[in-house]
Amino acid sequence: MTLAYSPGVAAKLVLFGAVLAFGVACGGRAQHSNSDASALPSMRIVFPPRVSYSDAETIVVRGTTRAEQALTGVTVNDVAAVSDDQFATWQARVPLHSGSNEIHALATDVAGNQLSDAVTLNNAGAPIGIAHGLQWNAPEQRLLILNDASQLLSWDPATGSTTTLSDSRDGAEPKLWSPRALALDLTHDRALVLDGISDALLAIDLKTGVRRTVVEWASSDPAPNAVTVDARGLTAFVVATLNRASRLLRVDLETGDWTVLSGGGAGTGPDFTGSLVDLAYDDITDPRAPRLLAPEVDNGPIWAVDALTGERSVLREAEPSAPDAPRTSPLSIELDAAEKRALISEFTAQSGTALFAVNLETGAQTRLVEAMNEPDSPVLSYWHRIAFDPVSRRLYAGRGTQGFHDASDLLALDLETGERTLIDNARVGAGAPLTNVGGVAHLSHDDSTGTLLVCDAQRGSLVRIDLSTGDRSQLSGAERGEGPALKYPVDVIVHGASALFLDGGGPPLSRTESRLFRVDLGTGKRSTISGDGRGAGPPLDDARTMTLDAKRNRVLVTCPFCEQPGVYVVALDSGDRAALSTAAHGTGLDASRTIGITLDTVSDRAIAQTGQTLFAIDLASGDRSELPSTDPYAFDVLSALIFDPNANRTLATSMSGGVLSIAMGDLSRSLISGGDTFATGAGLGPSSVFPRSLSADFRNQLVYVGDQARGALLAIDLRSGERTIVSR
Repeated sequence: MTLAYSPGVAAKLVLFGAVLAFGVACGGRAQHSNSDASALPSMRIVFPPRVSYSDAETIVVRGTTRAEQALTGVTVNDVAAVSDDQFATWQARVPLHSGSNEIHALATDVAGNQLSDAVTLNNAGAPIGIAHGLQWNAPEQRLLILNDASQLLSWDPATGSTTTLSDSRDGAEPKLWSPRALALDLTHDRALVLDGISDALLAIDLKTGVRRTVVEWASSDPAPNAVTVDARGLTAFVVATLNRASRLLRVDLETGDWTVLSGGGAGTGPDFTGSLVDLAYDDITDPRAPRLLAPEVDNGPIWAVDALTGERSVLREAEPSAPDAPRTSPLSIELDAAEKRALISEFTAQSGTALFAVNLETGAQTRLVEAMNEPDSPVLSYWHRIAFDPVSRRLYAGRGTQGFHDASDLLALDLETGERTLIDNARVGAGAPLTNVGGVAHLSHDDSTGTLLVCDAQRGSLVRIDLSTGDRSQLSGAERGEGPALKYPVDVIVHGASALFLDGGGPPLSRTESRLFRVDLGTGKRSTISGDGRGAGPPLDDARTMTLDAKRNRVLVTCPFCEQPGVYVVALDSGDRAALSTAAHGTGLDASRTIGITLDTVSDRAIAQTGQTLFAIDLASGDRSELPSTDPYAFDVLSALIFDPNANRTLATSMSGGVLSIAMGDLSRSLISGGDTFATGAGLGPSSVFPRSLSADFRNQLVYVGDQARGALLAIDLRSGERTIVSR
């Protein structure tokens, strides 16, 4: 017989009286039933999930099979799977192609009976992400993107797919640690990239992806932050800052020798009055006397600097700065040769990102677009970098580092018609995009596909994600559920038939009292457990994360911005709050900046994190003891934590984008998936850039990471380290 696993089959199992397993794993806490799902023949792909996204060329597919007779083998897309338990569990690495991939697993027993399962995985290249640099490559009709994953991508407008030109995870030197700016040298078919950690200018061959250091500045030299290149590709010009004063540097791209061209005593004319944010090479106005155009922050002027002498003049005067006038901050500059104008994006806190045109001869300014905000977005868009295609007359704007709350990665703006197109190459699921990913909790079902509950702080809602489709819907918030209004939800825990919901009150440093809610998982109805006058004890200002102490019927809450920063407890029956571990409660290392926390149910203690340091908290006294590590991964800055009781280990996300395993016995650390301090990485698939939260489905050996920068949820296989995006 052939049995394809589907929701319909699951329903038939119920009708036949099968015992269905049900469990939850959330916010670092995992529970599940020990009962078998069914004794009937079945086959299931455990990873990747039903619908997800990968940018890799291959993926490890893992699954389980239950058969009445001995199995002779399992194939996945015609690739033979390997197994050490007669194919009760199995895995196979299969190739992926661009576009939609159906992954089909087939098991055959000795009698010729077959079982099958299938999942869908999309692939349009590496996710675009936050753009630290954009350049239009006219000969190739591609957009070059320098993103927050330290990748140089080429995006094809015709297909919507990206190609990775260079990736620091390839293990080659020099590394690109923290990309800041991008320039394009078409003469030599290379990109020029500024790195913010090494303070270096790198050249990247667009054909091979090979990176070469052109120059690396010393810590005493001006710090580089913007770059452009002359028409012949012989000289780079760099904006650099020293003691809050900007300078323009001239770099010989052959030798790496550099000099100060303008500023800091070099060049003539009025002094720069503030920081320069971007740079454009203008040989349009007068090809015999090329110049550099540099916008200045905070309503500042646009400077014109002679590329040979460094002489400074003002192209556009500084804007008036009346006390009640909105402060504007230029973000990026591009040149439109046909119209002899500069295109400049500027940001204001009142209206978001606007687009201006400045006449290259007169300096006269015209506002082209009032605000380039996204429709239905709860926040103002922050389009950090722009690039211009002179043939299609399209301006491309890339999301900036302050814009991780926005939904889309790119905006295409037709300057002739005003038509706007939002661009993402790694979308998964329908529904409102996640604008600020907070805590995440996993709720498993009979088919083990399950549901994710995610805090969206910016929208003030608890979002339900269907892992069979990636679709997003509001469980509780302004549009669903009765009860107190949510302001800035930051963490969630599944607790029986409800969820515990930590509302931070507002963004970090807002000094707003946090509240703990209970949310009905069926109706979305909210009721207050603690805060808003309920419960005694000190208020929790700007609380960030929590973990469940089921044994004592309470939650532990991290509060790095409380009057006494540290870890607090909230009783679930009364809502009473009390300090557990602060400067005045408990002894040991400083816990004032504790963010990540989980409960070690094996040793009955809390495991917490501050920076690189992992430490244990005694649940009675609040005493803190460091859990030191001497291995290389001890240098990774940790973020979210979750305890795995089956392996007596703590799993942690790192700010390098990795998931680490920390053994509670010898405290050794190992990399399971993603990046690390050394930018080598483990496992394939989309990288995590800003891992904000972590939850687990230990029954299926999967973890889910909420990535704030990508606005995405990633599924990670704990056995192979492979990653896919399950909702974005």
